[in-house]
Amino acid sequence: MPHTRASDIPSPSHEEGGVPEPPPVSPTLADAIAALVHVTIENARLLREIAQSNQNMVHNQNMVQGNHGRNHNRQEAMYVDFTDTRPLVFTKADEPLEADDWLQTMEQKFDLIPCTEMQKPIFAAQQLRGVAGAWWANLVAMQQAGILITWAEFRTAFRAHYIPEGVMAMKLDEFLALRQGDQTVMQYVDRFNHLSQYASEHVNIDAKKKKWFMRGLNTKLQIMMTACANVTYHEAVNIAITSEEMYWQHKEIKKKKSVPSGSFGGNQKRQKIVCHPVNHYRPPYRPPQFQAEQQSNVRPAITYPNSQ
Repeated sequence: MPHTRASDIPSPSHEEGGVPEPPPVSPTLADAIAALVHVTIENARLLREIAQSNQNMVHNQNMVQGNHGRNHNRQEAMYVDFTDTRPLVFTKADEPLEADDWLQTMEQKFDLIPCTEMQKPIFAAQQLRGVAGAWWANLVAMQQAGILITWAEFRTAFRAHYIPEGVMAMKLDEFLALRQGDQTVMQYVDRFNHLSQYASEHVNIDAKKKKWFMRGLNTKLQIMMTACANVTYHEAVNIAITSEEMYWQHKEIKKKKSVPSGSFGGNQKRQKIVCHPVNHYRPPYRPPQFQAEQQSNVRPAITYPNSQ
């Protein structure tokens, strides 16, 4: 065995810090628990971030597809898409135009969603109630088996049933013959605007509408509005209302002026005063027999000769 000197044994190096690093210390139980808690908290944070990210993705997808996740980019709409437009229910129509308004409203709703011509009558039929629903059931029963009704066919049948041409012609004649008569201007205007819906060709421009309105006014108002040739329809209505009010005010003032100033209570009549005599003696009434008997019982007057 070779002999070595103490100087030959390598000493600890001091080149990289002098003192060598101590050996690692074994972790205690508290350190292990703390590390485990930290990992658990970190995992929970990551899970929350993932959940939030998924939620944002779903929300963005719904915004693209539409409310409640309905995709309006598809070729055909669903019934729930139609109900989202809040369509009106139709039961009956007291006026033909009420049915026409409902039909036009349905077409406006269909413009908001991708409905096919076969879906439109099916969706619209769900809004029919009462006698209108019975009409639809009868229309379907008249079709051949397997044949679906298109929207054009639905609209034609609906208008023929609820908006007959004969009634429309009657309403037009009523408009053409409309006169103010005993109505006030406001009452006449309401009736004129209502019937003008059936006479679109006669009121399609402002000049025509004003012409037919002036034509139906009373003669007195027409004379008072002779100078109103360059006004619009709405201006003519306002002038007619004002003129009518001024006419009645003038008539009321004239009526008050015709009452005599010395009269009491305006149109009250004077009472006729009859004077009866006071303390006027009237003999009691006696039958003629009683008067004759009374006269027979009267003694004759005694006369004495005049003394000489």
